[in-house]
Amino acid sequence: MTTGGILWFPDLSAPDPYGLLPMAMAGLLCYTWIPKTAAGRAAMFNLSNKLSSSLETSGWRWRLRRTAFVASLLLPMAAMNLPSGMFVYWVSSATFGHINAALVERYMPLDKHQAPARRKDVPRKA
Repeated sequence: MTTGGILWFPDLSAPDPYGLLPMAMAGLLCYTWIPKTAAGRAAMFNLSNKLSSSLETSGWRWRLRRTAFVASLLLPMAAMNLPSGMFVYWVSSATFGHINAALVERYMPLDKHQAPARRKDVPRKA
């Protein structure tokens, strides 16, 4: 671990001297928590007064998501003195996870689900 460093950090058991790995981890964590739809981003950051009824009913969900977003900014900075090897693992694992998710979403998309049948559409038993 002490001789296996790469790029700007020669020692994986010592903290990153420039703090770039913790900042990269904070960016990846933030990317994880930001909603992928415009409506979701508007609901998370209170950008719109008009929300759909499904988003209005889940206020606690958005509060918890905002809290996790802020924590994802602060926690890597609080862990700046951890060994570089740990951040190399976290950053590479999160990056490959995001790339994998994007490839699966692109090449193997989920089918659009149909709306559930309404009461008047359900056939009656004879």
